[in-house]
Amino acid sequence: MPSSVQDLERIARTLADAQHCLVVSHANGDGDAVGSSLALRAALLELGRACTVVLETPAATFEFLPGFEAIQAVPDSKNLLVVIDESQGKIGNLTLRRLNEHRVAVVVSTKEGVLTGQDIRIEEGTFPYDLIVALDSSDLSRLGSLATSHPDLFAEVPIVNIDHHRTNERFGSENLVDPQASSACEQLLEVIEVLGNHVGADLLTPNVATCLLTGVVTDTGSFQNSNVTPRTLTAAAKLQEAGADRELIVRKVYQEKSLAELRLWGRALAYLKEEPEHQFVWTAVSKADFVAAQAPADVDLSGFVGSFLKQVTTADFGLVLYERSGNLKGSFRSNKPTVDVSILAQAFGGGGHPQAAAFVIEGGSIKTHEQEIIAKLREIWPATVA
Repeated sequence: MPSSVQDLERIARTLADAQHCLVVSHANGDGDAVGSSLALRAALLELGRACTVVLETPAATFEFLPGFEAIQAVPDSKNLLVVIDESQGKIGNLTLRRLNEHRVAVVVSTKEGVLTGQDIRIEEGTFPYDLIVALDSSDLSRLGSLATSHPDLFAEVPIVNIDHHRTNERFGSENLVDPQASSACEQLLEVIEVLGNHVGADLLTPNVATCLLTGVVTDTGSFQNSNVTPRTLTAAAKLQEAGADRELIVRKVYQEKSLAELRLWGRALAYLKEEPEHQFVWTAVSKADFVAAQAPADVDLSGFVGSFLKQVTTADFGLVLYERSGNLKGSFRSNKPTVDVSILAQAFGGGGHPQAAAFVIEGGSIKTHEQEIIAKLREIWPATVA
């Protein structure tokens, strides 16, 4: 069921009390991940709070969103503490002196007694964040290398987990998980409205609304998927009324494509294969295809699945396999409301939504895994999903 008023108010109070939030979402961020992250950042900045967004390889498609240039690849480090023992001497003044281009000295003068090097030590301090907000991520592993590279960060700083995946592991110290929401952006709209009421400010600015509408539009497949509800349409209407630039979103996400991207899609279409007996289609895009098309590695191939493979009337679902960053990735799209492709993705260690899901095989390639994947799909389809 949708989040209760009490849940929303609890999360809003937590956000209002935070002084510096770290906002994170899943690797290879899509419109919902990037849109929700930047929307929350803009709302918190409007409140006068500090906010840092860290995303691993967000899709370049969403560079048009306000605040995209502020996204960091890694979080800020812990502070360092210079600890001085005054039992042998009292500090008079502390000043900084630049020694050269790369070295700065802390000059300690005493007003009584004597301080030596033995009285001074360097200690690891704390992270600059007092709250982590994880968006659109069912578990911490979805954050990519962020969680594995900084385990102390996620162990020491409280986490608010806002997500709409039914497989969410509720890993936060506070969790707002609503599988009935179309997107994290739909959820976050409700949070921001309550937060604004809590602090007495209108936080739903045109920039915030544009970021949120991007997530709603992309996660619903332009309102074509079965996750669209009256609540979703009401949210979209509110965002439009608040000044969301719908025309910009449509143009940047669906209409503007580079020649390289279209060439890559052409290669994917040329390789397209069908399984008539099992009623699905698939294609594969290798590293060599990216090179031949002169396409950057971050081209959004999930958009190809939505644009073309979903149009195959004889198929129940489509799959695109593609090589990226030394891994093999798979992106499913369901062509029918009754076909739940998230179960298919789970068979390969992935997950997602009934209408759209994905998986990653680390170190995999099309050459070594394509036939294995297709054989597995022949084996489990349609009994597992229908």
